[in-house]
Amino acid sequence: MIICSMPNTITKGRRRWLRQALLAAVAVAVSLLGGCARVTNPYEDSAHPLTDDQAMAQVVEPAKQIVAAANLQGVSGGFSFASCNDQGEPPYQGTVAVTFLIHGDPDAYFQQVRTALIAHGWNDGPLPGQHYHGTALNKDGVTANMSLLPADHSYGQILLDGQCRNTTDHHHDGKTTSINITDQLTAR
Repeated sequence: MIICSMPNTITKGRRRWLRQALLAAVAVAVSLLGGCARVTNPYEDSAHPLTDDQAMAQVVEPAKQIVAAANLQGVSGGFSFASCNDQGEPPYQGTVAVTFLIHGDPDAYFQQVRTALIAHGWNDGPLPGQHYHGTALNKDGVTANMSLLPADHSYGQILLDGQCRNTTDHHHDGKTTSINITDQLTAR
């Protein structure tokens, strides 16, 4: 009696499919678990924390300088703390939102403001590793991002972001709500 061995293509095909399915499941699991991992923020320096007052001054003082250097008109502004992560946990950064009246063509006016700020020591573009939409400038670890005010295009806005160095937990203390600092911005 002669026994002939034939390859079992059905079993090999099932094993190959099972191996591919297992690899795909592992890849999905790794990507999901990796998406929840904490990513180190390059602007987080909790080894050298800022107090609330220091974090506020880090962005309010430059905002005052911007208003004066660019001779902005119709100015209003607010300060708040913003968490540097998606969980609302420390560290926090100080943020200032400045709105101002645009005179003439918005693009030309933004260029005029940008030129004035560069003349006063601001660097063109965001800090290394940061990405913003609009016109971004930076100075001393603070980034200023200039764009049209979404609700009213006759106004522009400059959003200033400080460094992520305030380690106080502001998650439930109300300091993530903006406070009016217009009087500080317009005092001359």
